[in-house]
Amino acid sequence: MNAVLLVVVPLLLAAPSSKAKPAKPAVKKELVRRVVEITDATSEVPVSITGGGVTTLFFSQPVGQVLLPDPDHRFEDDASAQGKALLLRPTADLPPGTAMAMQVSLADGTVLPPFILTSSEKSTDLFVDVSVKLQKRASADSAVGLRAQLSEMQGRLDECQQSAGEKGAVKVGELVLKQDFRKPVAFIVEKHPARKLDKQAFLLVETLAVYRLFDASYLVLTVENRDPDKVWVLDRAEVSIAGGSSNVDARVLDVAQEMSQGIPPGVEAKLVVVYKTPEQSADQRFTLKLFEKAGNRHISLENLKL
Repeated sequence: MNAVLLVVVPLLLAAPSSKAKPAKPAVKKELVRRVVEITDATSEVPVSITGGGVTTLFFSQPVGQVLLPDPDHRFEDDASAQGKALLLRPTADLPPGTAMAMQVSLADGTVLPPFILTSSEKSTDLFVDVSVKLQKRASADSAVGLRAQLSEMQGRLDECQQSAGEKGAVKVGELVLKQDFRKPVAFIVEKHPARKLDKQAFLLVETLAVYRLFDASYLVLTVENRDPDKVWVLDRAEVSIAGGSSNVDARVLDVAQEMSQGIPPGVEAKLVVVYKTPEQSADQRFTLKLFEKAGNRHISLENLKL
């Protein structure tokens, strides 16, 4: 009897459970080699990548600079170019609905349309042969080139955003420490809407809100550059006051800019104008002036209630 049990029990243990779910078969992606022709009508170039694999792009001309902002570290290293070849080494598939933009410029300075990187469950690009047939070549100082440079800067700034909030909190703490709490201004912390929309010199400007912290005010606004060709670069800001006891200027302490190198055509960016809070009165109105650097596309917003 004991000998029989020794045989039967292992068989029972090895029997599969009726409730167990069958394992999903591994899906093999199709490895694709594609030919892409870039012309003046090309707005973007899609590329399918797979985690753990290598996608190689072969260009018809030597590659110059490659910009691939990667704040989440989805790639083993930066995209590396060797002559006419560009290698991409993603660590994992991109999540569904996620895309990354890569900007490539050739060795002669020509900026190509952005390469849009995504992941597919069915196929992956093993090799992509890129043929460049552009009649008009965008240089690094053109609007397209400036967008590429701004894209690189934005990618670098994204890596600092997580720590930026903490550093900002430290700065506020230092500011609080400097206050004289015997003065009423040391207890001012407030926010109120200050909305005004105006279009001037191909620029759409909208003021949104004003924050007051101690003896300084922070005016939040957006500037959209609607000029199709020119980048708009801020030189300085001025805030003047009308009404109350006298007409004076409020001293501007700083202008924080989302894009400090300039706003490209078709792009909207945030600005925060920091100025010394003047004495408040009911009939007080403000004028905000934004001056373009090396240009005449200036902005003047009048009759603001701040």
